[in-house]
Amino acid sequence: MARFGLTEFTNTRARNLSGGNKRKLSCAMSMLGNPKVMFVDEASAGVDPISRRTMWKGMRFESINSALILTTHTLEEVEALASKIGIMVSGHLKCYGTLQQIQTDYGSGFEIEINLNLAELDEHLEDIDSDKRISSDY
Repeated sequence: MARFGLTEFTNTRARNLSGGNKRKLSCAMSMLGNPKVMFVDEASAGVDPISRRTMWKGMRFESINSALILTTHTLEEVEALASKIGIMVSGHLKCYGTLQQIQTDYGSGFEIEINLNLAELDEHLEDIDSDKRISSDY
């Protein structure tokens, strides 16, 4: 309970906990008995940043002698918990390795492709007051 920041809720029924504390409790319960393998799905989704880090710290400590298999959409969570990473796209494993290996092989940073209908965009820009527009010249 202490590792997951739940000591103040020792005498509180689970149904009366907030959503974030229910997630922390569920995660803590999954680690009872020191399982050899733990499957965790989006454990910190919807949890505030401070509680999220407390959860990750507890998960790191509890998974020292276990394999932690985690699904997540956040790179921050991956960096905090994973020693090996597998990235899936449309149900197919696209790459597997350490964060360093994946960054070396696939690059670091983002590539964004934006398709705009400039004529339509130009029409809508006329509706916005010029003093409320943000522009920057590079």
